[in-house]
Amino acid sequence: MALSTVQTELDICNLAIDRIGGERIDAIGEDTPLGEYCQRSYGHKRDWLMGKHRWVCFSQIAELNRLTTTPAGCPLAYGFNRPADLVGAIHAFRDGASSSAARVDAIQMADFIAADTARLFAEHTARKPEATWPVWFRELVIVAFGADLARLNQQRGLADDLNGLAFGTPSADGEGGLYLQAKIEDGRNAPQRGLYYDDPGPLIGARYGASRWPFGGGVTVTIED
Repeated sequence: MALSTVQTELDICNLAIDRIGGERIDAIGEDTPLGEYCQRSYGHKRDWLMGKHRWVCFSQIAELNRLTTTPAGCPLAYGFNRPADLVGAIHAFRDGASSSAARVDAIQMADFIAADTARLFAEHTARKPEATWPVWFRELVIVAFGADLARLNQQRGLADDLNGLAFGTPSADGEGGLYLQAKIEDGRNAPQRGLYYDDPGPLIGARYGASRWPFGGGVTVTIED
């Protein structure tokens, strides 16, 4: 089965199987040990890696669906469903679809989100299909899942090697290897954070003077994520 491009979860699984010298599968869940293992474990590994870090490439702001009936015991005025594509965490709640929209307070309940605003947007890590992944994240998943497949096949030395390639030496505590490289590459795509200027008060004004303060009127800088 020759693959020229990576488009599906089957492609990723077969590339991981290649790393352990196994026989490729024709379908996830097929009646083979590797096919059954991929069905049980691939999605979990993929979601774990997506949720392990606040990836820029998987970050999304989406409007949440408001529940037609506010749930019993809701501590605020409205209830909302979580994003259908949520993987990992919701990082912020906002009042609009822009990353510069104001943050709003919300409470994450057991099975819904409560807020006092009638419209609510969630900035979150979203599950995205394999065909859209950056090449560096794709390689991380292939190698990390390959380590799991090697353990399944009792290839302990190979499993350790692949895990070290994915996450670094034991001293890196899971933060090295391809995972660290992926974080660096992802960080290159991070948008610049907004700058907000406020009155610095008399001490800063006395130190620089209004005419000498670089922003012209005597201000301090607060950087918001």
